[in-house]
Amino acid sequence: MLLRALCSGLALLLATSCHVDFGDSERFHEDFHSNHKIEPGGHLSIDNHNGHIEISTWEKDEIEINGTKHASTKELLEDLKVDVDATPTKVAIRISKPEFMTGGAGVRLNLRVPKKLELDRIRSTNGHIRVNGTEGPATLETTNGKIGAEKMNGKLIARTTNGGISIEGHAGSVRANTTNGSIQGEMRGALEAETSNGSIDMKVDNAGSTSPVRLETSNGKIHVVMTSAAELRARTNNSSITVELPAATDANIRAKTSNSRVHSDFGPDPSWDDEDGDNRRRSMDMKIGKGGPVIDLSTSNGDIRILKR
Repeated sequence: MLLRALCSGLALLLATSCHVDFGDSERFHEDFHSNHKIEPGGHLSIDNHNGHIEISTWEKDEIEINGTKHASTKELLEDLKVDVDATPTKVAIRISKPEFMTGGAGVRLNLRVPKKLELDRIRSTNGHIRVNGTEGPATLETTNGKIGAEKMNGKLIARTTNGGISIEGHAGSVRANTTNGSIQGEMRGALEAETSNGSIDMKVDNAGSTSPVRLETSNGKIHVVMTSAAELRARTNNSSITVELPAATDANIRAKTSNSRVHSDFGPDPSWDDEDGDNRRRSMDMKIGKGGPVIDLSTSNGDIRILKR
């Protein structure tokens, strides 16, 4: 009893001595604003700290920066620096913070940019990133925050942790990667999407692309609507896969699950030994229509459903 009491007291003492009150990171704040001319097809990069980034487009050939610094102390607010390096072809925004920061602080950024702009690397921590309407390659990265990409055109790379990725009305190839978050939306082009402990729910028009659609998750469902026959590879475990295809699809289907069943609206190949009498079994290797792109599906402990749209 004495030993237990001593240990409890020591744990309480350590917890009390190690506790740091970071305070209200919104207590002090300061707005800033600037405009920078940039040529069509120019480049933008952002390296932010503890804050959201929102980017929308307008018709002017310049970048408008609106932001707010916020901190728990006045001294920390002053030490939080916003550096903008601007030339006619590139604008780089960098948020620098004290090396040893004992308080809450961050920066929120809201930008308006020309449509034809390359987003070299838009990066933040502990904040979401939202981009609407840009036309050019884009790399979006954050931690502990969501990524939203809407009506963009061009190659897109989106990476986050502990947050979801939403892609709406995108034209161009997409590579999306997250952990503990979902990936959802609709697009036209090649797609690679990977997550863990999250679902994937996408509508994809991959017509004309030479790259397959690749979807992979763990402990999450996959639901994909394909507007035309295209090569597709989908993998998950402990969950289901649903693929919707046009009724007139020509493709080769390979599907396998363990401890569950495969169902196809397209019916069995004549050479398929239908073991259950209702187009359901644990694996399928069959041709639909005239055959064509390979649709390769695999899961464990989950159903696979291949449906007609």
